[in-house]
Amino acid sequence: MNKKERKLTQLVELLKTKRDIEEMIGSLPKGYISVKTISGRTYYYRQWREGKQIKSQYVESDFLAGTKSKIQLRKDNEALLRIVKHDLRNVQKNILKNGFLTIEQIMILKENVSKDSVPLEKREEVLEKNLPEYLNTKLGKGYTEGLISYNQLLLDKWQCLQEQQFSHCSK
Repeated sequence: MNKKERKLTQLVELLKTKRDIEEMIGSLPKGYISVKTISGRTYYYRQWREGKQIKSQYVESDFLAGTKSKIQLRKDNEALLRIVKHDLRNVQKNILKNGFLTIEQIMILKENVSKDSVPLEKREEVLEKNLPEYLNTKLGKGYTEGLISYNQLLLDKWQCLQEQQFSHCSK
């Protein structure tokens, strides 16, 4: 695998990782646990900010450990997301500097990373609508079976267009 292929593969993997982490973060509760003592009894609340308001939700003591671990998992994923975004910026700069892709192509990859989360039974429709030339190819089958990403198809298409041939893509 040459430098270009390594960098492009790294870009696609980072985009997928970023998407997965953002989905994970979206499914976890945000905020922190607040402890209040009222009339000698201890109560636990999950609190978080929405705009300028602080929202609060009572947490039963039976669910306290689970809620705390979910909040911590969200914070860990947010920290990981910052690292992935930093790595993504560096890879994008390298790809642009070396002329492997244009900024427009990178933006298209970012927009299309969600097509990898399409259920397998709907992937053929996505392929038929967006990249019909790949319907009966090995790469097309790889996408519909969940073996390769949609962005890998786009990268292959752009490489074929650069080489001014599409014959090797149809194999």
